[in-house]
Amino acid sequence: MLGLKESILAIELMHCASLIHDDLPAIDNDDFRRGKLTLHKKYGEGLALLTGDALQIMPFNILSNIENSDLAIKLIRILSDKAGVKGMIGGQILDISNIENFEQIYNIMALKTGALFEASFMMGGVIGQLEDKQIINLEEIGKNIGLLFQIFDDEKDKDSGEKANIFKYASQETINRLKTQLINSIILKMKENFDVEFFKRYKWLLINKLGFNGELFE
Repeated sequence: MLGLKESILAIELMHCASLIHDDLPAIDNDDFRRGKLTLHKKYGEGLALLTGDALQIMPFNILSNIENSDLAIKLIRILSDKAGVKGMIGGQILDISNIENFEQIYNIMALKTGALFEASFMMGGVIGQLEDKQIINLEEIGKNIGLLFQIFDDEKDKDSGEKANIFKYASQETINRLKTQLINSIILKMKENFDVEFFKRYKWLLINKLGFNGELFE
């Protein structure tokens, strides 16, 4: 399918760039990523910064080489919007600010994590030639899945002491209610706007690739 491989690679490169920058001393100052030394610890801060910069530029070059220029422009527009100050980078800016309450951490999660999920879903919708209304719904589905993913990730690390962890700003009961709301919204939008096979495929993805509890989607 035209543009699919390029979009997958573009999203992955942008995500890798965000992780490299996130680990830098000026932001999270992490020594390890996925059990290995972070790039700045192994090769120095300067090289890590430049590597992250390079990885942020590469996705747009890759997408620009798609043979259908109209498709390429649409995909570039989505990724630049969701990775920029209105999305991922905006979330990173909030993350290095003083976090004082639940609303702030929710906004950080929606931008820093949710935005690239939104881009992934929207770009897939554009490639699949879905209607504009369906793509808008995919954007919302992507955001909610991104939020759920971050909540589950924070739950594993809730005792780590990291400031940007939702469990520092809300009770387990409040977070459980939020998870239920997000899941119900995902299911409703999937069932209202897409066919049964679409719902089944995404349900499989959520359970088998993102580790969601299958009982949540019954």
